Amino acid sequence: MSKTTAIIISVAAIVILALVAYGVLSKKPSSDTSYVKVSKNYTLTVAGGEQLAVARTQQAIAQSAVDSTGELSVGDCSLVGDVAKNSNRQAKWFADCSYVNYGSSMSNDTEETMKLSDGNYCATFTFVKGGKELVDYKFTEGSCGDYRIKIQ
Repeated sequence: MSKTTAIIISVAAIVILALVAYGVLSKKPSSDTSYVKVSKNYTLTVAGGEQLAVARTQQAIAQSAVDSTGELSVGDCSLVGDVAKNSNRQAKWFADCSYVNYGSSMSNDTEETMKLSDGNYCATFTFVKGGKELVDYKFTEGSCGDYRIKIQ
């Protein structure tokens, strides 16, 4: 192989790698994926039942972690969806709460994270410790949640 052929092959390889890198970096997320930043912390309502619905959801997840018997009403699940939508009108939520059947939660010294899934999408809530202020919400494609919860 001549020196000129080697140079041409090397340049072609560099161009191909550059095009692939550009394609990967400029790829837009799927339209099914929604990340809507909460512009400021959203305080859950007491009168509207949001705080109670979130607490019941966390309790259902905790109960399922212990003995797989956690249950959540469709009404509470819908109220949790309202928390997402009230924090930012562009937020997405499940089309039907009756198909939400997985959940998980975790916490550290300052935040609590709660996840709900229907097997196809995952809603992730991040609250200030105590669960009364939403600081972040994501609705993404894919399953999440370690524990099966029953929606009644």
